[in-house]
Amino acid sequence: MTKFNKNTLLAAAITASLTFAGAASATNGYFAHAYSQKEAGLAGAGVAKVKNIDALSGATNPANMVFAGDRWDIGINLFNPDRTYESQGGPVLPSGFEPIGVIPSCSAPGQAPCQLPFSLGPQKIKSENQLFPIPHFGWNKMLSDRSSVGIMVYGNGGMNTEYQGGTANVFNPNTNSIVTAPGTFGGGTTGVDLIQLFVAPTYSMKVGKNSSIGFSLIGAFQRFEAKGLRNFAGVTLFPNQLSNNGFDTSTGFGFKLGINTQLKEGIRVGASYQSKINMSEFDDYRGLFAEKGDFDIPETWTVGLAADVGKTGTFVLDFQQINYGDVKAI
Repeated sequence: MTKFNKNTLLAAAITASLTFAGAASATNGYFAHAYSQKEAGLAGAGVAKVKNIDALSGATNPANMVFAGDRWDIGINLFNPDRTYESQGGPVLPSGFEPIGVIPSCSAPGQAPCQLPFSLGPQKIKSENQLFPIPHFGWNKMLSDRSSVGIMVYGNGGMNTEYQGGTANVFNPNTNSIVTAPGTFGGGTTGVDLIQLFVAPTYSMKVGKNSSIGFSLIGAFQRFEAKGLRNFAGVTLFPNQLSNNGFDTSTGFGFKLGINTQLKEGIRVGASYQSKINMSEFDDYRGLFAEKGDFDIPETWTVGLAADVGKTGTFVLDFQQINYGDVKAI
């Protein structure tokens, strides 16, 4: 007999509406791969790069900022993800399936009308809201030829889905039947909206002749909304804090450390570590996220190499690990 955990069902069903971002080439999970035009031109690589950097380089490695000089940078990145889902046919149920939810007329599990009280109608729906402007700002000031201070403001955006139209087959306990309801999950327009903003004051200094270290204090702000998920209220402990509660906000603090050193003339290595940012809970969505609405920002570490190529070129190679698995809500 096949059994389904309620939390697993809710998470699996909502995954379709929580498709925050597009292709992996555009983002690292739901993190942006870069936070300025220069960084984006290198696909976010450059943890060891100190030549021709901007005032947002500290978002990758705060140790690099002592090489940036006096400068400020401001800009807007345009993010254009294409999110579409397509469903065909009805649910395929294993032999001996035991339905979730009570259907009194069900006498033979696994056979009609004994089916999941939810399935998507045959449809192909494209998410609205295709173009997202994501601003950024950075300022760096040299205190001496060996130290600098600055501040960076950047964010993760474009994590917005809005699926209009479509239908779902859901169980109606009032009529004891499966009915067709409008919306991806039978709850009207379906989607989520997540915005993250980071403010990072930064200090960087040279150590010895060929190395530098840096530190950023990170203040984080999140805003979240979910719509169209009301038909999953039966599989959460907090059905009134699941969907269609407008925007909720969350704040938290973390830090980032970095180091950069020259191995030999023209070759540098760098590394940075960003702590897990413990955020306050989304109280209005405690029925959606694990740990009663807790949506922390995972820790990240990056290591890389930068090597001069000719008079003006630089070869960069980075490896990055984002520990999404340590955040139970993801």
